Amino acid sequence: MPFEVKRRFCNAFGLDVADTKVIFKNPWSVEMFTRIVWSLQVDPKLVFMWLYQHVRDEVVSRKLDFQDTIMHTFGHHKLVDLLGLVRDKKVTTFNAKKIMRKVIEGDERMPNEIAESLGFTGEISQSEELVALVKKNVE
Repeated sequence: MPFEVKRRFCNAFGLDVADTKVIFKNPWSVEMFTRIVWSLQVDPKLVFMWLYQHVRDEVVSRKLDFQDTIMHTFGHHKLVDLLGLVRDKKVTTFNAKKIMRKVIEGDERMPNEIAESLGFTGEISQSEELVALVKKNVE
């Protein structure tokens, strides 16, 4: 891709050059990244972190094909569903990674269905009682 296209991509999504190079390594990757960001209207850095760090690292550790996992195992709908759970704070990052692993292992349900069945759903909040307890134990 010409440098100018990558520069515009960096500016449009607020990514640094290194992240943009990772996305542009594969033509399919550019389209998938862009579709997910536009579908969710979410911070592109969140999408980058999930696709190119969490999912890719898990896939590589299992010696699976990254493109096949993204395009077929997850597909657009499951990725949007998973990232929507994270964006809306319906699951923690820790639990979202567990859901991600379930999908990679072949669970064909949507991530929100997996989250519900595992009891992960609900609004994540910090109660005053919890904050006080943590502060007390840290001191």
